[in-house]
Amino acid sequence: MSAEWLAAIAAIWAAFATTWAAVATSRAVAATKKAPIDAAQLAASLQDTSERRRLKLWIFGTIMQNRQFLGEPDSVKALNLIDTVFHNVPEVRDAWVNLFAALNDQRNFPPAGPAPVIDERRTALLASMARDLGLMQDFRPDDFARIYLPQSVVTEMQLRTRQRAAALNALAAADETPQQPPPTALPQRRS
Repeated sequence: MSAEWLAAIAAIWAAFATTWAAVATSRAVAATKKAPIDAAQLAASLQDTSERRRLKLWIFGTIMQNRQFLGEPDSVKALNLIDTVFHNVPEVRDAWVNLFAALNDQRNFPPAGPAPVIDERRTALLASMARDLGLMQDFRPDDFARIYLPQSVVTEMQLRTRQRAAALNALAAADETPQQPPPTALPQRRS
């Protein structure tokens, strides 16, 4: 090979290397510009996932805490969030639909107390939530049914129920009492 030929080959390789260096540099610049965006998106995704899990745990914990009486205000809030927070978990949503139907059927609330179907469906809802949260291996079936309710709490609940009934009765009685028109002002005499 001649020296000219070797110089030409070296020039071609140098041009090739320079081209690849330029391509690599432009990709590095693009990646450098895109990296903070990707990192922000990943952080937002992780934060969203963390927030969703926190909400799921709050809903689960609130219903577990109030499983004896789902009518407590926090429990009602938790139940009303299920469709939003567990929107992509059909098993939880189906269990909630079944419990909702049972809670809205007056036949399940005879004077003697709630029918067993309420407990069964509440337990099914809690179990489906525990499965979604990865907690099911930590629970036994009786964990969902066991409720600690000391007499002082029962008394407090009964008192609130009686106070609410008395207030409703007083309001109803006030509505039934004929209303007297306000006395009209008498004209004043001028002396």
